[in-house]
Amino acid sequence: MKAFWNTIYYFVYRADYKFHIAFRFVNPFYFLNLMPFAKKQSKKKGVNDLNGEIDKVFENPANGISTYRAGLFMHLLVIIFFAILNNFFDAIVKDMPTTSFIVFMASGFIASISLNYFLSNRKSQYLLYFSKIKKWPKKRRVYGSILTLFFVLFVFALLVLSFHVMTLRFQGEL
Repeated sequence: MKAFWNTIYYFVYRADYKFHIAFRFVNPFYFLNLMPFAKKQSKKKGVNDLNGEIDKVFENPANGISTYRAGLFMHLLVIIFFAILNNFFDAIVKDMPTTSFIVFMASGFIASISLNYFLSNRKSQYLLYFSKIKKWPKKRRVYGSILTLFFVLFVFALLVLSFHVMTLRFQGEL
């Protein structure tokens, strides 16, 4: 479970970093940093390549921006799973109290924090897995990224299905 969760975490982290690289050309600050006056100002401060430094801030696995975004996404996956459970229980149980949503979401937040802490964040275990995954051969890394993509798509497909089941129940067809 730990290896699977950290593999998903790593490939979400890499996807976020690759999105940053792909979309930096749309970012006006990227082009602003290429201007001669900006280069001169950054050299006065001791930074030769400002855009390269920004990329390092995103890529740093210990405390980079992509790591934080991937962590938030992992929390979101657990919370979505609890929303799916809530929707299915709401569709199955006819007279479910309205407080059940609050209970499911509260347990989702608690489970999300606990799961991510014990599986990846405690003693920075994810850094060990990140270094192991970086050493994988290219074929295995491609397999891991495809596995991550299918897992994320599966979770979102279940969410859509749970809303569909709820719709059928409220229309009286279930």
